[in-house]
Amino acid sequence: MDTTGPGAPLLIGEVHTGLLQHSTALPASSVARVLRLRPGERVGTMDRPIRYAVSPSLLTGVDCRFGGASGSTRVVGAVSSRSTVTGGHVVQASSFARIAPGGRGRRAVWSHYLARPGVLEPLGGRLADRADEDFLASEQPGGGLDLGAINTRLMDVVQSAGLDRRAPFRVPRTRLRWTARHTTTAHIDFGVEEGHLRSLRLGLVPADGDPWDEVRSFCEDVALHDWLLTGLLHLIDKAVGADGADAVRRLRPVVDHLLHLWMPAARPDRTTAPLWASLDRQVGFSRQWDSCATWVRDRVGLASLYRPGGAR
Repeated sequence: MDTTGPGAPLLIGEVHTGLLQHSTALPASSVARVLRLRPGERVGTMDRPIRYAVSPSLLTGVDCRFGGASGSTRVVGAVSSRSTVTGGHVVQASSFARIAPGGRGRRAVWSHYLARPGVLEPLGGRLADRADEDFLASEQPGGGLDLGAINTRLMDVVQSAGLDRRAPFRVPRTRLRWTARHTTTAHIDFGVEEGHLRSLRLGLVPADGDPWDEVRSFCEDVALHDWLLTGLLHLIDKAVGADGADAVRRLRPVVDHLLHLWMPAARPDRTTAPLWASLDRQVGFSRQWDSCATWVRDRVGLASLYRPGGAR
C-alpha cells in the first residue's frame, strides 16, 4: 500500500498548555485525583526523568466538515482526548485524530466509530492534497472540526477539580496545532502564528509498526517546552527595568517553578528521537532557553547579594 500518496492517513491534533491553577506544585496523589476523568480507570504516572501523569482517554463523536480553501470533506468518527500534568505545575489538554481515507462512502452507526477511537472517516471523497495546510491555517468556521473547543472544555474540567486557584504567577496559555503524515523524505516545520497559536507539520518516512502514539507524545512535548519558553520570556519582560527587589519578586517564580521543568525529549523513542535535534536546529529552543535561564539566575543572584542589609 502506498503510505505517502494522497490516500495516506493524515494525523491531526491540537495541544493547549497552561499553568495549573494551584499555589504549589501539586503532589502525585492530587494529580491522580484531578486527572481521573473516567471513574474506575487508572491515571498513568511516571517519576523519572521528570514527574508526569496522563489521564485516561476520552472520546468525542464528531460529524462535520474538514478542510478549507482546497476543498472540504465530511468526516465522521471519534476524536481522542487526554490531559497531562508535568512536574505538578503544567497542565495540557490534547486532542487528536487519524483521518484514514478510502473507507466506506456512507454514514455508519455510532457504534462503528466508537469501536475505532481516534479515527475519522471521510465520506464522499478523499482529502484534498493540501488538507494538512488548510487545517493548520483554519479557525474551523461554519461548523468545521474544532479540536480547540474540545481542549478548552477539558482544561476547564481539570482546572476546576478542587484546586486552590492561587497560581504563583500568570502566563498565557498556548495552543499548538499539528499534522503528521508519511512522506518520502522526513521534515519538520514549526511556526509561531498570531496570538499564542503555534503550528507544527511533520513528514515521517514510513517505518515498521504504527508510530502515531509516539508522534502525539512528541507534539505534546514540543507544546510543553514552547510554553515554558513563552512563560520565561513573559516573566523576563515584566522584570526588565525593575529595581533589584522588584526584579527578584518578579523572577523568583521562574527559579522556583519553571527552570527545573526544562527537559526536552525526556521520553525519546526511535520514531521521534531525531525530530527534537532537527527542531532545535531550526528554531533554537535550547539556545534561547539556556541564555534566558542564565540571565534570570544572574539577576536573582546579584539582586539577592546587594539587597539592603544583605551581604556585599
